[in-house]
Amino acid sequence: MPELDPRLLRISIEINGQLKIYEGLAMTASGTKYANANQNECEVKITNLDQATRDYLLTETSPFNKNKTRKILLVEAGRVSQGYSLVFAGDITSAVGGQPPDITMTLKATTGDFAKGDIIFKDYNAALVRRVRTLNLDTGMIGIPEFTEQGIKVKMLFDNQTVLGGGLDVTSKLNPAANGVYTVYKLAFELASRDTPFYYIAEATRSAGG
Repeated sequence: MPELDPRLLRISIEINGQLKIYEGLAMTASGTKYANANQNECEVKITNLDQATRDYLLTETSPFNKNKTRKILLVEAGRVSQGYSLVFAGDITSAVGGQPPDITMTLKATTGDFAKGDIIFKDYNAALVRRVRTLNLDTGMIGIPEFTEQGIKVKMLFDNQTVLGGGLDVTSKLNPAANGVYTVYKLAFELASRDTPFYYIAEATRSAGG
C-alpha cells in the first residue's frame, strides 16, 4: 500500500452565533449516517477545550436551560494532499465535561434536531454520478467484507470520495464471493487527530448488475 498523506481533522462549534474552529487538539469523532429518515448522529471528544467554550456548552445544553438556541457542530476530515471534506453537520444535544488535569469534553449531536420533522441526510435527492470508490487491499480496505441481510459490511480507510448513496467496487482476495459493485446506505465513521482510528465502516447493497 502506498504511503498515506498525513491526516486532517477539524471540529467547528457555534458559539453565540460565531463558529470557533479547533485544529491540533487531541480530538476524536465517531458516528453514523443513514440514507433514510433516521437522524445522523455523532459523538465528539475534545481534550483541553478553552474554558469559555466549555462553560458555554455546559450551560446551553443543561436541561434547566430554557433558552433553546441552535448550537451547530461541524466535523471535517481529510488528507493533506486533498484537503478537508465535510463529514458531519448537526445540532449539539448534550455536553459532558471531564475531570482535570486534561479535561476531555464529550459532545453529542444529531442532524435536524433543532428542526425535527425535516428529513435530512448527506447529498439528499442528488444524483451521485461517478461517485464510485474502487475498494481492495491496495486502496484502503481493512480486513474482509462481511455479508449482511442487505449486502455487505466493509471497513476502509477514510477518504474524501466515499458518500451515502455512492458506490463501492469491491474486490476481496480472501472473500471473492463478495466481489461486485454496491451502493452505500449506511456509513459509520471513526476519526482521531492523534490516535489510530481514521476510517469508515460502510453497509451497502448489491447494485443492479453488480
